[in-house]
Amino acid sequence: MENAALKIARETVEPCRVKLTIEVPVQQVDAEFAAMSGEFHKFGKLDGFRPGKAPKAMVLRQFGARIREEARKELVRKSVEAAVKQEKLTPETQPRVENTEQLDLKQGAPLTVVVTFDVAPEFALPDYKGFTLQTGKTAEVNGESVDQFIKNLLQRRAEFVKVDRPAQAGDMLRAAWKGTLAEAVDTAAIPEHSRYILESADSRLVMRTPEILPGAMEALIGSKAGDSKTFTVNFPDGYFIKPLAGKQASYTVTVNEVQAPELPEIDDKVAKDFGHETAAELKDAVAKHLANEEEQGRKEQLRNQVNNMLMAAVTEFPLPPAMLSRQSVDEFIRLFNGEIRNGRKEGEVMAEQEKLMAQAKANVSCQMRRSYILRAVAAIEKVTVPHEELSSAITSLAQMQQTTPKTLYKRLEESGRIHELYEHLLMNKTLDVVAGKCKVVAK
Repeated sequence: MENAALKIARETVEPCRVKLTIEVPVQQVDAEFAAMSGEFHKFGKLDGFRPGKAPKAMVLRQFGARIREEARKELVRKSVEAAVKQEKLTPETQPRVENTEQLDLKQGAPLTVVVTFDVAPEFALPDYKGFTLQTGKTAEVNGESVDQFIKNLLQRRAEFVKVDRPAQAGDMLRAAWKGTLAEAVDTAAIPEHSRYILESADSRLVMRTPEILPGAMEALIGSKAGDSKTFTVNFPDGYFIKPLAGKQASYTVTVNEVQAPELPEIDDKVAKDFGHETAAELKDAVAKHLANEEEQGRKEQLRNQVNNMLMAAVTEFPLPPAMLSRQSVDEFIRLFNGEIRNGRKEGEVMAEQEKLMAQAKANVSCQMRRSYILRAVAAIEKVTVPHEELSSAITSLAQMQQTTPKTLYKRLEESGRIHELYEHLLMNKTLDVVAGKCKVVAK
């Protein structure tokens, strides 16, 4: 369909939303009707005739309504596509036909199509190359930090042995305890295998985070076998035993025995357990890992600063309304389900529906603003994510999720989240490019 043949009236019905009134001329309407009639004549089945041999008048009588409908669909599709291109617009949402009921295709008459859709906002970017960023002091990677990292890994393999000294961080206590809740809780809702949390005659209590009894480590450090301590436990909202989440209890703990961890030596045998031939190779790999973590931490620090400066520098701008509405509903559902998973009752959460929806809209507005700002910067700086980088990211994610890149790619594509991954990579790459153009000073 030739763009120049269309008559287009463009109207901004609200910020970031456009209406196009497209008039398809008679010649194109008749040409499309004739082409569709030809298809039905070629492939339509009529009793007593082979396909393509029935009289055209008979084909029109039999299939006239379907021919008009199919021709109308094609004209709408082609005209909208051509109009969007002619007006140099990039729809952010699928164009919606607003006059469907009036779209009656007639030979010898033009066809008017009215569509609305969201478009990206327009705004001015700041001189981001003039930003001044700060970076903190980088932690030194040396033999001591490497050994400590490996020791932390070996904690999982530590054997605990009885010691005759006060408890220290990292120890394990054999202890008896009893907890009294500050408010009534349906203890029957606590799984049988988790009821030791409230009372136990002899259980193990590891003196490191995360704690099964929040606050126990601080209260019990310095205790010896035979000592008893009473202290308050505040279970966090996300506690793994849901009936206790957000609750408070008074605990009395009696230490039966103090045990200290015995770590294996960092030798070639340990190195082989971690996939290396020698202790020297293991330490070298850990040193590279720590250096990479420091570099990634520095990058993330600069990214956050660039992101915050851009968001602060670009004043509020309107967002595509249909997109904002749809994504806000999706975010509301996510927040709602999160509240339910955290143990809240559905009716309780529904009572806060208005508040939750406002939070969802605020979250989505912030995400959309960030995306549009960084996409605008990416366009100026010509930042792209080649297919190889996307594939590399998928491979890394697949390794973390213990699946194959092919399986993960299919899963991401089917769920529509492949675009989210691309967007994430593009945003980070854009932030890095901007950071590289800014002045960076040490704190």
